[in-house]
Amino acid sequence: LNKNYSFVEQKKNFNKVISLFDKHFFEKNLPVTYLDYRPIFIIGMPRSGTTLIEQILSSHSNVAACGEVNFLDAMINNLLNNKKLSKGSIKFFENLSLDNKLSYVETYLSSIENFSNSSKMQKITDKSLINFIHVGLIYLLFPGAKIINLIRNPMDVCFSIYKTNFDSNYYNWSYKFETIIEYFQYYKKIINHWDALFPGRIYHLSYENLIKDPNNEIKGLLSYCDLSYEKSCFDFYNNKRTVLTASSLQVRNKINNNSIERWKNYEKYLGIFSDKLN
Repeated sequence: LNKNYSFVEQKKNFNKVISLFDKHFFEKNLPVTYLDYRPIFIIGMPRSGTTLIEQILSSHSNVAACGEVNFLDAMINNLLNNKKLSKGSIKFFENLSLDNKLSYVETYLSSIENFSNSSKMQKITDKSLINFIHVGLIYLLFPGAKIINLIRNPMDVCFSIYKTNFDSNYYNWSYKFETIIEYFQYYKKIINHWDALFPGRIYHLSYENLIKDPNNEIKGLLSYCDLSYEKSCFDFYNNKRTVLTASSLQVRNKINNNSIERWKNYEKYLGIFSDKLN
């Protein structure tokens, strides 16, 4: 537990994503013409339902799941010359030849293909949550990919993060409610930024709608991912694949509303934060 964690550096990085990947950048840099329809990127806040969505999709016979892997992050670091996001690293990316960019794309695709033991014909899910900052480059390098963003009641998400003990150092921001809220606000700001730049590129899926009407929401999800109807996706709780996230037990159960508005049990203590999230 890093009790002295400060959000200052994280905030700088998030602001750079918004300022450097602006409208002007995407006018100069167009999506590659190479189309691969296999990747499905699942993004969202931790504890927003992303593991459940991957469990549903990976129950389909034509989908292989990777879970939270860092292959895309590693590929993007290479495309930015292994430097922090800056005008210089963006310029390095812009100066790369198309063949060079595509070789990195191919490396990423073979990495997730090997990791997931998928065939060349299967779709592959990548559920690394930090990918929400990479949507701009996904738009350029994977124009055939699907991007699913999970939306959940902000207070439920933030409370669920707060009461979860994450293993990774990446979640240093998750130990204080104040920094969880800051992180959430920036996540939302960045998602809104991508929506403004590429309207309709991200498929937004509400966790609450999924709980209320799973049949229709799962049908819509399969349709968006260009996947045929398979009953196994509706019986996802029978899927025996290994799940390594904090939701590993929940996804073995049928859909229920146990976690809807759970934060209200602690409203006396958390109510002061709810205004900041609305």
